[in-house]
Amino acid sequence: MLKKIIAALLLAQLSAFPAIAEINTDTMLGKVRLKIAQLATWKKKISGLKMTQHGATTDEKAIALNKMHYLRDDSEISKKLKLVVNDEGKLLVGGQEINNFLKREGIINKQKYEIIFIMENDGDIYVYDPEILQLPHNDIIFHSSLVKDEWPVAAGTLIVKHGEIRSINNDSGHFAPKFERLDLVEKKLKSMNADMESYEEPTPINGRPDGDSNRVSEESNKRFRDILEGKCR
Repeated sequence: MLKKIIAALLLAQLSAFPAIAEINTDTMLGKVRLKIAQLATWKKKISGLKMTQHGATTDEKAIALNKMHYLRDDSEISKKLKLVVNDEGKLLVGGQEINNFLKREGIINKQKYEIIFIMENDGDIYVYDPEILQLPHNDIIFHSSLVKDEWPVAAGTLIVKHGEIRSINNDSGHFAPKFERLDLVEKKLKSMNADMESYEEPTPINGRPDGDSNRVSEESNKRFRDILEGKCR
């Protein structure tokens, strides 16, 4: 009975909290509220994505050629891949601002390369920026290269200009995530107080609004999982 009462009181307190963006973090109580609100955002278990047949086959070929690189097998590299947001709302990996725009003639800004990302169930986002984490030219990097010991709940690419998030999309041939999965990423970025002033709403990639057109069987998923677990242990 006492447990039910305590749970009810906690629920009442949690429901009374303001939106994350409205929480005053200048006080210790505010910081506690922010942490609880962030945890509440991710308390529900979200099903992991399934890998496409294309993704599984591509990885197996790369493994056979000894060119597949699971970046997060190295704990130090894994830390550098984790997305953080600084006090100015800028997106960083490896302590550096993400930027995949190229300035030409002082006036035209053009995207110069893709920055891939995955999100795990706890909300952590892992990003590969080839200019920040430079690897040997023969290494092959896919979305699966960012996977460690659980399937991601979202995947795609980021468009970032000098640390400011401009857009995200669900462009991942390996996982073909539903377009709606980007809502998870947007909510996480907002909870991290990312600068969203210039953010543009994403549009579905490759005409796959539901992202389910090339799902594979559980058997195909397990085949890749066995390979992955062999790398992790």
